[in-house]
Amino acid sequence: MKTNELPAGWDEQTIREIVDYYEPQTDEEAAAEHEAAMEAQQQCSLPLRVRMNRASGGRWMTITLELSPEQEHRLQAGAARQDPQAVREVLLQAVDSAVDGLLRTSVSRPKTSSLSGLLDEIADQLRDAPALSDEAVSRAGIYADHP
Repeated sequence: MKTNELPAGWDEQTIREIVDYYEPQTDEEAAAEHEAAMEAQQQCSLPLRVRMNRASGGRWMTITLELSPEQEHRLQAGAARQDPQAVREVLLQAVDSAVDGLLRTSVSRPKTSSLSGLLDEIADQLRDAPALSDEAVSRAGIYADHP
């Protein structure tokens, strides 16, 4: 059997948490969450690449710093004035928020065999699902309603 790979940082526990979160959600709750996400996109995202130590193979990790419109304005103004203290202050606030978020969402790694079992169970449930036509998965079919 082919081993399925998950995106980096995903594991069985993450999948269960996502399913447990979205499964009981009502249409109204989903719409409210979508609207909140759209409003959050008004924020400025600043990717920060960090090189890990030799023990982890010297790999890079990207942390996204979320800046409010006010923080973005302060950052731009500080950069325009070439004021390193003002820029440093805004970036440190954003890093603090990002670290808090990373620590809140950290999860432990499950055994690979339990993940494989979960994926087999999902595949069994979808075994009788109808196949999609070529038109349904073509670019023209997907964007038919969007000229």
